[in-house]
Amino acid sequence: MKKTVLCSVLLFGSFGFLANNVKAEDASNTGSVMLNAPETTNPVEPEIPGGGGTGQTGPLTIDQVPSFEFASDEKQLEGTFKDTPVEGIKKNVQVTDRRGTSAGWTLGVTISPFVDANQKALRGADINIPIALQAGEDNQSDKPGIIKSAITGVINTENGLTASDVITADEGQGAGTWIALMENAALNVKPGNTAGTYTSTFVWTLGELPAGN
Repeated sequence: MKKTVLCSVLLFGSFGFLANNVKAEDASNTGSVMLNAPETTNPVEPEIPGGGGTGQTGPLTIDQVPSFEFASDEKQLEGTFKDTPVEGIKKNVQVTDRRGTSAGWTLGVTISPFVDANQKALRGADINIPIALQAGEDNQSDKPGIIKSAITGVINTENGLTASDVITADEGQGAGTWIALMENAALNVKPGNTAGTYTSTFVWTLGELPAGN
């Protein structure tokens, strides 16, 4: 009886050893997906409320641009005037590249002189607009390689200020939606200006190639 039991254990073990070393042939095939740039495109809605959508259509668009209102807590003719925050709004510029080429792009801005109702220009106005770039929701593309930390400089009374390369996406970068947050902007005004309300126009431009190409 003991021999019979011992034999059955040896046989079970032998079959198990052989079964574990049997390997089936592998089989393989391929899978594919084709991505096509859309022939017609609707405006891209801003992902973060920031001042107002542009309604631009096409494969490469500026979807939203901010507006700034510089003010001070005190009555003053000089010093630092901070952008007024708006509840539920984050000042930002949103760019979307749907070309499907990853050819790159460049975002720039031209700020006209601040002038009053009599077209008298504000002198010695030094602007500072911090920039923090983030990808749109679920965007998997590479981040633009050149991002200025801030738009800065004195706004000339005749030519204003031009920053032509605020953000630059080189080839292979910047596809999909990107959001440049521009909060806590400030305008520093030198002494010697006349009291009044001064306004300026910010013109944002989007080049279809990286800066310098």
